[in-house]
Amino acid sequence: MADGYARKTGKLGVCCATSGPGTTNLITGIACAYSNQIPVLIITAQSALTHFGRGALQESADDGVDTVAMLKHCTRYSSLVSHQQQLMPKLFKAVSIALGSAPGPVHLSVPPDVMRQPFLSTQTDYWLPADRQPDMCAVETVGHLYQLIDDAKSGALVIGPDAAGAIADILRLATQKHWAIVNNPYG
Repeated sequence: MADGYARKTGKLGVCCATSGPGTTNLITGIACAYSNQIPVLIITAQSALTHFGRGALQESADDGVDTVAMLKHCTRYSSLVSHQQQLMPKLFKAVSIALGSAPGPVHLSVPPDVMRQPFLSTQTDYWLPADRQPDMCAVETVGHLYQLIDDAKSGALVIGPDAAGAIADILRLATQKHWAIVNNPYG
């Protein structure tokens, strides 16, 4: 659902899961968001830090099923928040990465003892990108694009999921320029 929300709105999708199988069952959806560069923030639970390394049920320490390490393979960022002072810096880092120039899913694993601590930080100078998309309607951007297309001797048009409304224009351009049209699996 977070992936679908992000695709439809262009905003950050957010989902939460329990530890253990709650987290591992997200892997297929996370991998899909990763391969399609969909910005999703995944927040998962964790066993309490006081129980790390002692075989707690669904523990993600190095001695258990390390979900933070598992998700590093299908996220742009995956980290354990080990104390309250890390929460905001890691959250802002995760969101910045998710919405950055190479968008995609990010993951924070938060133990309940960290979740239960009162938020004490007053720092407000974290930076987030205002918008993850460049301004494609700026006059100078469109003019530059027209010039590049006009000057090109050959080319191909790669069609993605948001091109449906422009198919007539795409076909006209491809015909005029004698360019190939290729679509991705969602195009």
